[in-house]
Amino acid sequence: RKQEMNPKALPRMAELGILHVHQGERDKLGRLSELCRLQGLSFEQVCYCGDDVPDLVCMGVVGLACSVADGSVAARAAAHWISARNGGCGAVRELCELLLAARAPAGS
Repeated sequence: RKQEMNPKALPRMAELGILHVHQGERDKLGRLSELCRLQGLSFEQVCYCGDDVPDLVCMGVVGLACSVADGSVAARAAAHWISARNGGCGAVRELCELLLAARAPAGS
């Protein structure tokens, strides 16, 4: 089954300075491996947010597996953290705020 493409994603990602945008990826673990190699990261250093069964393989190998509130039962069960928001309704922003807060020095 072909993944649905979001035509608004590419301009928005460019605006945010995000260099790697892959939509409709069939081999998610292969793409994740390649991105880790390019960035010099191990799987343990990666946060991956998935919402359905095709994401489970990646969610199973990363250091922080996340899902959105309306993710599939399987994706939510595999997640270390689940957003309070649905996909497309601020879930990624919620996750980014969580990661930034965790990264901030104590007392800031």
